[in-house]
Amino acid sequence: MSTTPQYRIEEYLAAIRAAYLGESPLPEYPSEPVWRIEQFLAAILSAVKGDSPVMACPDPVWHIEEFARAIYDALVGASPAWPCPTATNNIEAILHAIYKVVADGTETDGIATSWDIEKWLLDSYDAAKQGGGGGTKTTLSGTLPLTLANAISHAIISLTRYGLCTQADTPTPDAPVDIMCNNGALKWDSVNQRVYVDGMPEVLTVSGANLLNPATNITGKYLDGAGKIKDGADAQYTDLIPVTAGETYAWSLVSNRPNGGNDRWHGYDSAGNWVRQIAFNSTGAGLGLPFALTAVIPNGISYVRLSYGIDDTEAMFCHADSSSRISADGYYLGSQGSNTATTNRNAIQSPYTSEHTYHGPAIVFSVLPGRIYVVKANAVTNYTSIIYSCYNNIEDINDASKAVSRGSSTSFRAPNDANYAVVLYVNSASGVTFTFDEPYASEMGVVYSPYVEPQTASVPMLLSVGDVKDEVELISGDYTHRCAACKYDGTQDVGDTYLSTTGGKDIGAIIVYPLATPTIEHITGQNLVTNEGTNIVDSVANVSPVELEATYKKSRH
Repeated sequence: MSTTPQYRIEEYLAAIRAAYLGESPLPEYPSEPVWRIEQFLAAILSAVKGDSPVMACPDPVWHIEEFARAIYDALVGASPAWPCPTATNNIEAILHAIYKVVADGTETDGIATSWDIEKWLLDSYDAAKQGGGGGTKTTLSGTLPLTLANAISHAIISLTRYGLCTQADTPTPDAPVDIMCNNGALKWDSVNQRVYVDGMPEVLTVSGANLLNPATNITGKYLDGAGKIKDGADAQYTDLIPVTAGETYAWSLVSNRPNGGNDRWHGYDSAGNWVRQIAFNSTGAGLGLPFALTAVIPNGISYVRLSYGIDDTEAMFCHADSSSRISADGYYLGSQGSNTATTNRNAIQSPYTSEHTYHGPAIVFSVLPGRIYVVKANAVTNYTSIIYSCYNNIEDINDASKAVSRGSSTSFRAPNDANYAVVLYVNSASGVTFTFDEPYASEMGVVYSPYVEPQTASVPMLLSVGDVKDEVELISGDYTHRCAACKYDGTQDVGDTYLSTTGGKDIGAIIVYPLATPTIEHITGQNLVTNEGTNIVDSVANVSPVELEATYKKSRH
């Protein structure tokens, strides 16, 4: 609809449409609901916006109210849900179409309209198809980087960055110390008579968890173990991907190599020079074989490149949590034929050893579809290997077995229909211990998400003195000044609590001080959206532990 709402019901429908589309800022409620139908529409608007708590929906009395209640229950995931009745007119047909697209994504074609109210409803239906059913409004606070997990594709509702000023040492008049803010030191601009940040302007980025952009890959080439570029029609390798030394990253993909091949993870210095191979995987022949590697980035490494097959899919490289959700304590498997095994928490000894590819003791682990697990066989004096397989139940295998040699480890992503992983031991007269870990305590890296181009937002100068901090809400553009900065000339009232480049009220010192009364400035708001899955809010060039608060739409499931 291109017309302006004339009636309150139309105002509610316009607000619901805007909320579905994630328009920023999100609409306010048109007015306090007076009529019963307005109460239903207000509750639906509350659910689409993801208010916390979501407004309660009345019990229906009239036929049309039953449709509205069914839509509301579908939005909030009520169980049992109010059943959607059969439509008998155009208005009810459109409401039924909205219900279906919200409940299960089913779209309806050829909906007839005659009256304006029907056209407003149809507009809400079109918006619901694009808006993904609303999601749940979620607020997170923390320091950079901030992880927005399990998001739906939707405009970010608010993103607030707080000020932080720091000094590296205790200043004195004889040994001044710069006040650092955003990406540089506070300096005096004698031309414009103001304090400014002498450094690269700070930019916040919103990006997906996946750092691997396949569009920049070099195809028909691969990297060997020494980082040399070689010809290979069935291979590809990535451009340089920035990483941080000391942090844990994960690389995963689905291998589709009829003849198998090598997957290599190489590290490079800040100038882009090859330093070393970080991790290596030899993938067997086959299609649809998932694998994953995790590694802590060594000192001196600023970039990585990844080399893998040209037909491999779901390639993902992301930050990972270094902690383990499953106990890393050793499990013991006795010699072949002994049927002896010791188990730990989250594991049971398999009662179905005769069903496995190789007879012998076995341990069953419960696994979650899509999650990554690591199996490592401890070194022993004679040749040995352990075998792992994934099962959708304890008796039925659903992917190929893979051997892990002594002292080696491998990673795998549990298939979508897997419920168990079975680990068994072969080819040795003595027992062996092994570990079985899930190396992710966060949602990053657990489920594949495609690469998306980062979005950026400029950050103005933000000051702080102790707990008194400037703040900017980047979506609305509300910029709150709680501190000020000056080049001290003896006349300014800076109070008794301040930061000074000289440590005191010295003529010529740069001083940051709290304002007696905060002021609010309005700057241009910036539109940022979350992508499906995990999103990372970070800052280009800023290494300070600055605080943020983000409100976004999270999936209800």
